[in-house]
Amino acid sequence: MSSEHKPFAMFRPKKLIHPIIFCLLIWITNRSEAQQDPYFSHYGFIPSFQNPAFTGGDQEDGRISLVHHRQWRNYNDETWLQPETGVPIAGSVGLIKEVDPVTSLFNITQPLYIKGKCPPVGGIGFSMLSDKLGFMKRVSALVQLSLDVSLSRRLNSKLTFGLNAGLTNVGLEPKYFRYKDPFDPRIPIRFQASTKSDFGFGFLYHQCKVRSNLEDFYLGISGSHLNQPDFNITSQGFVLVPHFFVNQGITVKMNQSKLLHTVQFRYGVIAQFEVTEIVQLRSGFSLGTGFRVWKNSDALITMAGFKLGQTYIGYSYDVTLSKISTVSSGTHEILLSRTFQPFRANPCTPKWKRGTRSL
Repeated sequence: MSSEHKPFAMFRPKKLIHPIIFCLLIWITNRSEAQQDPYFSHYGFIPSFQNPAFTGGDQEDGRISLVHHRQWRNYNDETWLQPETGVPIAGSVGLIKEVDPVTSLFNITQPLYIKGKCPPVGGIGFSMLSDKLGFMKRVSALVQLSLDVSLSRRLNSKLTFGLNAGLTNVGLEPKYFRYKDPFDPRIPIRFQASTKSDFGFGFLYHQCKVRSNLEDFYLGISGSHLNQPDFNITSQGFVLVPHFFVNQGITVKMNQSKLLHTVQFRYGVIAQFEVTEIVQLRSGFSLGTGFRVWKNSDALITMAGFKLGQTYIGYSYDVTLSKISTVSSGTHEILLSRTFQPFRANPCTPKWKRGTRSL
């Protein structure tokens, strides 16, 4: 065994936990009143949206993904009723139906090649997000870039650095907004929207070879809205505070199937933790379950999907476990993903093993 391989032969994922916690304590310095970034139950299938270091991670393939997320379906605005008596408030416009969060995401990534160089040096991608929460709308367009640093050929491991940059537009529609104080100067009287620059970064460690039945271990950390864009849609502004993510995953090989294990920790102010287990069958079907914690038990996740050729279709239904279950009918999410032959100046045979969890 050569000396350059010895440090990686003794690699233990647990050794990275303390440095990650230390980094998070340094990063988390801002406060907000609510979680501002949307979440996706299929986060393991679209990781480059939250961590640009995953961009181009399919290596020999490009990938285009569409996700539609409908959170807390049938959640209505019933503030037109007096909470004590249930009697309609004078002058109210009445019940406003379906103010639940609705999020759509378009994401495309492919390996990044430099002329005359093979394998790819990283990845490049683009994401377009549309997010509606009550009377607030947000649209983001971000370009993503990642660069790889090879660590060990024996373990097929690498460290990837990622960056995303673009524009985010936030607008507030106060037409039906019900004020506690109708003279509050922070609430606009007409539609207001503002566009600001938006930046994020990420790191990713990926190791293809772990043990005979374990492969594709990865650990990523990332942050979004690091420049804290301030949108002047109210007299006191509206700030997107930094959000931070830790993603970990590994694939367990079984007789006729594979188990895709993923974990995500999110922090915007409210800490969220999510774990997902998906069994991928050789027939192309996949079944999974997960659990999300947000202050308390938030949701039980059920997932199903099917892969046909280069196309994967997935669906998830989140059973709400919090008190919101009394006024909503759960969360639905649909994923459509397809790989494609990426553009490259000089065709070559990739040396990196494709990640199995990319389906």
